[in-house]
Amino acid sequence: AAPGESSEWSLMLKWIQQRIILSGFDGTFTAEQDEKSIAFVSDPNMRRLLAVVVDGKLQMATDDFESLATSDAKEIVYFIRPENQQLTSTNIGTLVEFGCVGGSAAHSLLRLMNGVFSAQIFKSTAWPDSVK
Repeated sequence: AAPGESSEWSLMLKWIQQRIILSGFDGTFTAEQDEKSIAFVSDPNMRRLLAVVVDGKLQMATDDFESLATSDAKEIVYFIRPENQQLTSTNIGTLVEFGCVGGSAAHSLLRLMNGVFSAQIFKSTAWPDSVK
């Protein structure tokens, strides 16, 4: 089935929606936000998805992060997926790293480094064991 038409896609969209906990976000997606989310879960080459709320509106981006008004955002929710792996409703919870960055910049950076980048490095099979 095409993205957006099957229950598999619906389950993955719901998984993303439930993890976007931002002040001002009511939990529902517009058609544009559905498209960004479907692009993220359906394309193994699309590895990042960001979400912010600015002026009471949810904004999302996959690769065009400059389009986000992040300077006006108090929080950013991020999703990062591994390279070249197909996501399903059963594996999305284990393959996709996600979190929310906000508040103090140093604290947010530390959380990001510990929660995402180190996890991605240690899970990657591309790194030799001597580097890990």
